[in-house]
Amino acid sequence: MDYEIAITSARHHREETIRELTNLKQELQSDLDRLTQAKQEDDSEGVTPQKGNSGYYLRQHCLRYEQTVKAGQQMETMARIADWIGRYGD
Repeated sequence: MDYEIAITSARHHREETIRELTNLKQELQSDLDRLTQAKQEDDSEGVTPQKGNSGYYLRQHCLRYEQTVKAGQQMETMARIADWIGRYGD
């Protein structure tokens, strides 16, 4: 692997990390807003799927978080490889 490939890959994974974090943030904020609004309107709403809690999928948020961490780890790995090649390669 050469330096340019490692840098390009690190940049790609950085963009993927940003995209995944943005999606996670938006989905969590959407669920928080919906649940908070339901609580403020009527405490019986927003508690069960029948009462407005459809769309709150903690497991889906966990999956999004895992994807974000994976992209971040790939970004860091490729950045370290690029740094190593830059210092000791050629």
